[in-house]
Amino acid sequence: MKKFIPTLLLLVILAGGWIFAHSQNYFKEEPETARKLIDTSTFDPSAIEKFSVITGGEEVQLTKEQDGWVMTQPEAYPVNSYAVDNWLEALRAAEMTKVIEDQPTDIEKYGLDLAGDGIVMTAQDGTEFTLAVGHMLPTGEDNYVQIDGSLVAAVSEAEVSSLMLTPLQFMDTTPFEWDNDQLASLEWEGENSTWVLKRTTDEENSWTMNGKSVELAGADSLMNLTKNTATDQVLKRLDANQAQIAFTLTAVFKDGTNRVYQGWTDSSEPGVIFVKTAEDSLSYVLASDAIQEVEDRAEELLSSDAEVNDADTE
Repeated sequence: MKKFIPTLLLLVILAGGWIFAHSQNYFKEEPETARKLIDTSTFDPSAIEKFSVITGGEEVQLTKEQDGWVMTQPEAYPVNSYAVDNWLEALRAAEMTKVIEDQPTDIEKYGLDLAGDGIVMTAQDGTEFTLAVGHMLPTGEDNYVQIDGSLVAAVSEAEVSSLMLTPLQFMDTTPFEWDNDQLASLEWEGENSTWVLKRTTDEENSWTMNGKSVELAGADSLMNLTKNTATDQVLKRLDANQAQIAFTLTAVFKDGTNRVYQGWTDSSEPGVIFVKTAEDSLSYVLASDAIQEVEDRAEELLSSDAEVNDADTE
């Protein structure tokens, strides 16, 4: 019996060691390291000079020019540079959930077809890189994505959605553009109201409206409300034969230049106002209620100013 004691002690020690190791998760399988969707050592998103996003047969194409990004498909819509920057950052950050197949021989079963949904990118040196987006996995949380015509991976639906943007999501949706600090005046001439919001020459942050003093906060409120008025549609061509002028807004800048916006109504499309400059071929489509809100805010400023002046004379 004595000769078995050392063996028993060794077994007890080994069992105790195993229990301790198990309690410390030493035998736990290490999670797979997250793998980027795009290996920047082979293709750098910062070098992209042109890209297309194809969703449901609709293509949006953007090209990088000296002054920034321009949209060439489906129309020359104005581009929101922040939206493009966010898209490029999402592209750099996107990760695979897992690798499905390294060298696929049958991609149809994954619903992969670049002519359907996908992204085509071209770098400055002419190198092309593609991402084809296919069906959703049975889990309902990921999409099949084929990377540059080879590896098929699972990518979260949220990450895919951040990349597969529409023309509207890349578009600058606000027609009125100015920096309040650079404005000398705003001049509105409409069917229901006419007003001039003007910076006074004696004080930098002093404003008048139709010649009467207004609070800086009120002036900023009107300028911000106007320039933040946005559309939820892509730009359209205006049918001049059915349109009539609704208002003219002139932004005059400190440097003496100005920008004139015109709002038009179209009898065939009630409830909206088309806004464009004389140089534009396409028009922003704004809800009439949004324009009415600007006119109402201007009337509030004029009314409050009148009340202040009445109180001063009593």
